[in-house]
Amino acid sequence: MCEKCKKLKEINLNFNNKIVLLVSVITAVTAIVATVTTLIIINERRKKKKEEQELDNYLDSSIQ
Repeated sequence: MCEKCKKLKEINLNFNNKIVLLVSVITAVTAIVATVTTLIIINERRKKKKEEQELDNYLDSSIQ
């Protein structure tokens, strides 16, 4: 294999490694954002459920 071909192959491998690294970072960030979003949604639903239950309890006690 000629010297020029070896250099081109090495450059191509380095480029491929950078692409793989970039895709990995994007995937990791996406997973973190999805997890945080899920936790926020779950927390909001719990708050809403608690507020609804408190309102029900208040209405029940005010009726009696």
